[in-house]
Amino acid sequence: MAEDIMLEVTEVVPQVVMHTATPLLYDLAVMVNAVYQMKIEPTQQGLIPKRIVKKLRPLLKGKERSSLYDQSDSYADMLYELLAQMDILYVGLMQTGDDKPTFLPGPALKQWQQASLVEQSTLLLKEWTNKNWGDTVIFIVEHRYNSLSYLYEKYKINFRQLLINSLEKCTIGAWYSISALLRGMWEEYPALNTITQHIQEQPYYPYAYYSYGQQGKSSARSKSNKKEREQTPDEQFQEWLAINSSYVLNMFFSSLHEMGFVELGYPRTSDDTNPSLDACLFRLTELADQVFHFDGVTKTESEQKLLIIQPNYEILLLQPDMPTLYHILPFTQIKQIDQASTLLITQASVFQAIQQGLKFEEDVLGVLQKYCMKEIPQNVLYTLQEWQKLYQEVTVSYVSFLEVSNEETAQRLYQNATLRTMGIRHIAPCLLIIPVPKDGSSDLAALRKILAKENIVARFLGLPDNFHSDRSSYARYM
Repeated sequence: MAEDIMLEVTEVVPQVVMHTATPLLYDLAVMVNAVYQMKIEPTQQGLIPKRIVKKLRPLLKGKERSSLYDQSDSYADMLYELLAQMDILYVGLMQTGDDKPTFLPGPALKQWQQASLVEQSTLLLKEWTNKNWGDTVIFIVEHRYNSLSYLYEKYKINFRQLLINSLEKCTIGAWYSISALLRGMWEEYPALNTITQHIQEQPYYPYAYYSYGQQGKSSARSKSNKKEREQTPDEQFQEWLAINSSYVLNMFFSSLHEMGFVELGYPRTSDDTNPSLDACLFRLTELADQVFHFDGVTKTESEQKLLIIQPNYEILLLQPDMPTLYHILPFTQIKQIDQASTLLITQASVFQAIQQGLKFEEDVLGVLQKYCMKEIPQNVLYTLQEWQKLYQEVTVSYVSFLEVSNEETAQRLYQNATLRTMGIRHIAPCLLIIPVPKDGSSDLAALRKILAKENIVARFLGLPDNFHSDRSSYARYM
């Protein structure tokens, strides 16, 4: 057990309590669904187009995040950046022949969608602890240093990890003062004072926006009017607190709250959206306790049938079960994702999923039959079967097409060991094909050499633009 940081439980009962579930996890699910149901082409800056954000934002529950560029809401971009960091999504080319990059399901999605809510929260906390994302909410203004994370990184101080270490020592469900928590951290980790020392060395450093009960009166001092005497430990702490207050409040009011780890409380005032640091309380949730003590061992549970399909094609998931939710995300349209979720099956949503490579029998109909509490309503089942008849698939492959003068030559080429490794196929008398690799490359120069060894004169027609061999070497054979 970690050493006590002398953090006392407060007897104050807050007038305003910000309860939480796991809105950040739900919002990540919304984004994964969007990748299946929309063609999202990133902008030149690698961001989500604003027209797409406008469609998605009503479904997202997270607070607005302040963009570094124009102070606009960058919350949706933050979610996609997080998913990309975790390899759950990536930007690439679809297999439908489109030549424009788009957001696609990534290699880690399969593992993520099989994880329970506690497991996903544990992975999310690990990402948050070690990466710089998710804290700057618009309604809590920070000073000119914006996020101080770069200073902590400079001094090799992982402030988020220190904060989590301190939170792990708190009792679940008890109310604590945020300022008291920071006092305990200050006493336990003297290295935090390096941030104050760094800013004091600057020719100017800003006033803090939170003065812990004395709004508008900062303890920040300019270098020119420092007193000769040494600061007391309390004065050093108050100065550090003035510099870091908004940085810490952003963590509590955004990521920690939206991940479902803390509930927040403060007195009712005329400005409930901008509480002072001294007035802010927090308490840990049951989810935080489960995540902080997660041992990495997955508890195997029998698969439950949790879905209810309505005759109006709505799917109800009445409890937060992430594996079940992720199984139906690819082929449904989201109406709401929360403690209880509602999704809708449409012909368009099913068709979009099939375009992404899902199989109707296995990934759509099979999933519904596997996870539904009761049988699929007859009208829904009949409609799904009718939709299935409308969907036809064709596989389009790029190949090198070889037409030879006689069947004996065709058989000789088909038996060539090198061409066999290239996947040559004999599809008809005097006709052969060689598949083009998935990366689109085609080594026509190597093919020409093989044919020359067989004493076959080759004439190449319709050479692709990405043929990188010396043009003069094959021009003679056209």
